[in-house]
Amino acid sequence: MSERNGEIFRTAVEPHTAERVNSLTPLLRLAFPGPFEAEVVEQMKQDDCRQMSAVLLREPAEAEPEVIGQAYYCALEVERSPTDEGYSLGPMAIHPDWQGRGLGLQLLKESLKILADEYQAGWVAVLGEPAFYSKAGFAPASEFGLKCHYPVSPKYFMALELRPNALNDVSGYVRYHSAFGDPEDIPVEPE
Repeated sequence: MSERNGEIFRTAVEPHTAERVNSLTPLLRLAFPGPFEAEVVEQMKQDDCRQMSAVLLREPAEAEPEVIGQAYYCALEVERSPTDEGYSLGPMAIHPDWQGRGLGLQLLKESLKILADEYQAGWVAVLGEPAFYSKAGFAPASEFGLKCHYPVSPKYFMALELRPNALNDVSGYVRYHSAFGDPEDIPVEPE
């Protein structure tokens, strides 16, 4: 939680539900140039895998709370893992009117803490921009012996232990939810 110019900004995490997706999908459509991210979340709501939604709420002094950011977490499949404590992060979005104010990093850090403390998540993987995600402690997933099943440059595939040694016995290919698409259909990015 933080306070800025008299307004409170608070993060909440709860299990992913169809009702929540329906209320948050419009934000994804505003924050991203195409429909891919909103369609991923729509497809994920059809599945009963372990999923969490984080929202960043703006709580003005004299008005109802407003959702200005969101992050989705979904259980991952890993080639070798003794537990099911891993989550993928994404998509994550901040309303365009609120971008560039550090609120995305606040949402990320606070939601990771809640996932670890209240939902016993051990680690999180993300496909994203290293300059941003490293600010929350993410490091190249290859340092933990993890590989992405999508043909992307390894620098964009990162992981974060939410508990010490959570990735000690975890290794191999990490598979994202099928809503993100078939790896065969995704073009290889040059390094």
